[in-house]
Parts: sequence; structure tokens; C-alpha cells
Amino acid sequence: MLNFSYIITEPKDGDWGLPINDSYDGVVGQLYRREIDIAACDLTIDKGRSQYMEYIYPPIYTESLVVLYMKHDSSSNDSIFLLAGPFQPIVYIVVLLWTCVLPLLLTVVESLALDNRTSIQMEASNVSYTRMIKSNIFTYSWDFLGSLLKQGFCKQPSSTPGKVLVSSWWMMVLVLTSVYSANLIAAFSLRNDIHPFSNLEELLHSDYAIGMIPTGLSYYIIKTSRRSSLLGRLWDRITNTDLALLQANASVHLQRLKRDQYAYLDYRSYADRIMAKDCRLDVLDERITWEHLAFGVQQRSPLKADIERV
Repeated sequence: MLNFSYIITEPKDGDWGLPINDSYDGVVGQLYRREIDIAACDLTIDKGRSQYMEYIYPPIYTESLVVLYMKHDSSSNDSIFLLAGPFQPIVYIVVLLWTCVLPLLLTVVESLALDNRTSIQMEASNVSYTRMIKSNIFTYSWDFLGSLLKQGFCKQPSSTPGKVLVSSWWMMVLVLTSVYSANLIAAFSLRNDIHPFSNLEELLHSDYAIGMIPTGLSYYIIKTSRRSSLLGRLWDRITNTDLALLQANASVHLQRLKRDQYAYLDYRSYADRIMAKDCRLDVLDERITWEHLAFGVQQRSPLKADIERV
């Protein structure tokens, strides 16, 4: 459409363009020295750079610098306490209380419902009333306890109130076991992730080391920020901890990210690609910088108007 040929070249210093000796290095310096006609790359729009080059509008896209870190799993699937996790302690207390009370209640209901025929059978068998009560309490206690483990009743109630009581108990047990099983499966399947910090201020007060690649405009903005500002304190934290945190190789940062308590500063688009490969990684919702990126041309270049019309 524009009908031109091109030659692709790269800056010798491999940089985008940062201020140096009243000029710029990298791609911005190439445009300023008229070594190239157009920068077909995502240059961050900056007021300082605009004095040495011109941008092609509208911007290509908007990017942000984020904090990438490793989440930690607070749960332990090999812990015996995981079996008690599906319910709150109050649920276990209530169930245990009813398991102790209901055998007594069922015994009382069955005793009050004794008819003459049953009394005659007891006398013929030489079984006292007290002995029958003790036997019923013992039997019903085991029955109610066994029902929690899905075991049936050895002695079925004969009275209507007793049958209603046992039926209600079985329905409650059915609901409890279903909910317990579902929650236990979820506890084994899902991770309970812990986020060590929720914003930059908490990151600065944590034990995490912080690193970034020492290139680009974001690096320059953080480096030149006022020491009392949030970004200035972020820079002090990076440089005062270990200068090795300013590695130019992103793979070094990723290895340390997965191995140590480490936070890595990089652009959101790159962080999204890394998180897609490892679900243990996450980014802070708070952005460090927002940047609009666009192509660039030389100052007063006739290509600017032509390209912006496309």
C-alpha cells in the first residue's frame, strides 16, 4: 500500500532508548541520528523521547509493569487434620451431642409405648423393666454411632414416634455424609493459595527479594524516581539487597522466582504467558507503571503523515 522497500537493522547496544549525555541510546538514538527511518517496534511514549523523535498515532497497545510472584499452598494433603476439614468444629460437636442424646430419647419413647402384650412377654421371659432399659440404651447407642459409618440398626423401633425419630436421624445422616464427601473431595482437589502480599507497600515490608531486567523506560523511571516515593523505595530495595537482582536474562529471574521468596518485575503481556505455563504464579492487581506503546519515526519525517493515514 505504501510502496516502499525496507532493510531491518538493530541498535548495536540492543536497547530501546534511554537518556545518555544529552542524547539517547538504542532505537531512539538511531532515529535522532537519522540512522533509521522508522522504528517498527513497541516504543513507550515518553515526553523526553518526543524531543528526539516523533511517534505514530494511535498507539499500538497499552502495557503495564506488574509484580510476578509465586503463590504458596497452605493446605497439606498428607495431613490427618485434612479429614476434619469439611466441617466446622461446631458441626462435629452438635452431631456428637445428638449421638449421645438420641439413644436416651429413643429408649424413653419406646418404654412409654410398651403395651400389655409386651409386658406379659417380659414377665414370661423373667426380664425386669430396668434390665430392658439398660439393654435398649446400650443397643441404641451402638446403633446411632454405627449409623454415622453407614451401618444399619440392629434393633428397630416398634412404636410410631420411635420410627419417626430414627427416620429423621437417617435423613440427617444422609445429608451429612453427602456434604462431607463432597467437601473432602474438593479439599483434596483444590489448592488453598496464600498471597504473601496484596500491594506494593506490603511487598516492600516483606522478606521477598525484588528483581527486574535493567533495560527499558520502566527501569529508567523507577531508577530516577524520588527516593521518598513508592517507586524510589522500590529501587532502593532492589539495589540495596543484591545487585545480582538486576539480571538481563529473564530465565535467571524465573528460576529464582520458582526457587526462592522472590518477586519479579516485568510487563503484563510477558507475565500472562508465564502464568499460562505455571498456575502457581500470580501478579499483583496494583500496577507499577502504565505505558502506551507506538511506532516511531525521525523528527519532521514525511512518513509520519503517510503511515497515520493508513
